[in-house]
Amino acid sequence: MQIGGNVFNAGGGASQGRRKENLMRMNLFIVNIALVILLCGMFFSETGFAAVTGKPAVVKWYKDKKAAVSLRFDDNHVSHLKTVVPLLKRYGFRATFMVSPGKDSYRQYKSMWGKEIPFMGHRLGNHTLNHSGAVDLKEADYEIGEATRMIRKAHPTESQLMVFASGGGKKWGGTYWEKADQAYYDIARKYKLIDLYDGNHPSLRIDAGSKTNKLCS
Repeated sequence: MQIGGNVFNAGGGASQGRRKENLMRMNLFIVNIALVILLCGMFFSETGFAAVTGKPAVVKWYKDKKAAVSLRFDDNHVSHLKTVVPLLKRYGFRATFMVSPGKDSYRQYKSMWGKEIPFMGHRLGNHTLNHSGAVDLKEADYEIGEATRMIRKAHPTESQLMVFASGGGKKWGGTYWEKADQAYYDIARKYKLIDLYDGNHPSLRIDAGSKTNKLCS
């Protein structure tokens, strides 16, 4: 399940009406997150465990659950640290944060993203270094590879496999990732990345303003 994060700034020189609108949108975003986490908790609490037989068995989901939900937050917004992480902690959930280590919102909170978030049991995914795409293969290798190296420092003892999302709306060699040359996909494979935009990983995007019925459809 993909949760697209947005940052809403109610300060600065914005008008009073704009500040109220931003505050309402932020509150709605928080409610949506809480609702998703609550629904997930209700679902998994009802699925139960498979009977213990003492014999090894291959099951589709961990502990033979009926399904699995993956919570994903993109773009390392400050609102993720201030709002999302506390909510996840309250309900005992873990999530994947797709980060771009070259962006200011990561570098300014580097210790939080690189140490505290992984220590809490969350995972970091590769959203490229600067979330800016690349004009050629050389730049693509740097954008993808450097982000991989920085993120792996947060999980030094775990599997080298890492989820990867190329960055929404950005171009790679003049076209969007989904239509990019095969050589760009080879770069992701070289760094042992699991490409979430390869067409094999369906997701449900939820932003501020998403309707409750979208969660249950």
